[in-house]
Amino acid sequence: MPAGHHSPCIAGYRANSPEGDNFQFGYNTDGRTRYLVITNAITNSAAEQSGRYAMSSDTVSGTVYVSVWDTVGTDTHINGVNLDQVEIHTDPICN
Repeated sequence: MPAGHHSPCIAGYRANSPEGDNFQFGYNTDGRTRYLVITNAITNSAAEQSGRYAMSSDTVSGTVYVSVWDTVGTDTHINGVNLDQVEIHTDPICN
């Protein structure tokens, strides 16, 4: 990925959950260190959601790893998120 302004485009949904689980997206460039949160990139509804978000740095380039995690890390139910689209555009347009 070339350096510049990047717009992750994400579409998906999560199942209803008694714990109120939501799923947060983040990224890093080495696949090992802590993931940086992609602000407002949260799947928090059983209805299909889609959005375009901004990454926190315009200096990101090369390989980018994207992760999604459950915001309730202590629950006892198995939870899931369904993703229909995860793309990173170097322009601000999502298809």
